[in-house]
Amino acid sequence: MQPQKSTRSPLDNDTLTVRQDNQLVEIKLTDLKAWLNSTSGLTIGGPSSFWGINGHLTWNWSPNATPYIKANWAIACLRMLELGTKVYRNGYGWSEDGTTGAITGSDGNTIVDFITNYAAPCGIQVAPVLLMTYSHPAITNETTAYAFGQARGIEAATKLRGLVPWYEIANEIETYALVGRGAWRGDYDAAKFAILRGLLRGTVAGIKSIDNVTPIMGPGGTWMHTAFHDMLLAGMNPDGTTGAPKLDWDLTSWHWYVYNYPGNDDIEVLAGQSGGFNILQHLKDWGKPIYLTEVGAHSSNYSGVEQDISNAITGNYLLTRFWNTRNTYNIKHVSLYQLFDAASNTTPNTDDEMKFGMLSNDGVTKKTRYTDFQNFIKLHQQ
Repeated sequence: MQPQKSTRSPLDNDTLTVRQDNQLVEIKLTDLKAWLNSTSGLTIGGPSSFWGINGHLTWNWSPNATPYIKANWAIACLRMLELGTKVYRNGYGWSEDGTTGAITGSDGNTIVDFITNYAAPCGIQVAPVLLMTYSHPAITNETTAYAFGQARGIEAATKLRGLVPWYEIANEIETYALVGRGAWRGDYDAAKFAILRGLLRGTVAGIKSIDNVTPIMGPGGTWMHTAFHDMLLAGMNPDGTTGAPKLDWDLTSWHWYVYNYPGNDDIEVLAGQSGGFNILQHLKDWGKPIYLTEVGAHSSNYSGVEQDISNAITGNYLLTRFWNTRNTYNIKHVSLYQLFDAASNTTPNTDDEMKFGMLSNDGVTKKTRYTDFQNFIKLHQQ
């Protein structure tokens, strides 16, 4: 059952036009979840929030982000319900004055609109990841970085309090300070690390001044960049000195992508680095539940062969591994990257960034991985 194009916008009067029993019918968005549950031939996943998917609902350009524009929000909800992904991870960013760094705008109203009028009626949770700049002229040291982050934490919490399951305070932000592989403290530039620490500490303080209930998710890290988080938790600097301000969080966020290279694809035995680094065990040792908020497979490393990519996603280095080890490492959630093929308008169609989607850039064509992911979720319910 596929959405049928109508002569009007699919969101006129908050309805989605679909074909059912060879007739066009209009489904109110608020009734979408019940309709899907009662319609033969279209089975949605279970109620578990263990599985999620990434998206970019604030992207509003064409052609490279067309599936994410507001006119397609209802369709995105339908596809997530069909997949069984109950958590929708999206970025939350700001614009600011070029000199002072004062906030001039944010994604807040857009995300609140989507949550209130689209996601919530369908039982979908929107998980925000805060995307602040770290190289603004107003940020000169840890103190100014703290104030910069605090303002953004206050703004985000004011908009999102009571609407989101957690606040993920950054996305792979450690790469700004990275000068090595990332598993040792000396792999980070000291001055840049201090700035990032200030940003993150300020962000958490800002959030908690408004919302002291919703969990704080640590900055989403990736690959073997664990020393960044080690230092934050311990109050340590890249030179090994201690006594610096500490940063703590409630939930650990991590990212994992596979490249069709066993030496680096196995998250439990990173054989190609450090003689076999168990990333999951290291994350578990921080003593917090693990949320794998971005996982996926790079298309070019599988020669663009769709079935091979799909097998990699559901296979032993990604979804199957995370499911089988969820109790061993206290893994609570996994979000695949991403719902639709999309990227910046300067990204060529041949680039891997345009090939992560479960659906193609037309917003309609389901790839093999879509069906395979859907079937995987049905068989693996927490």
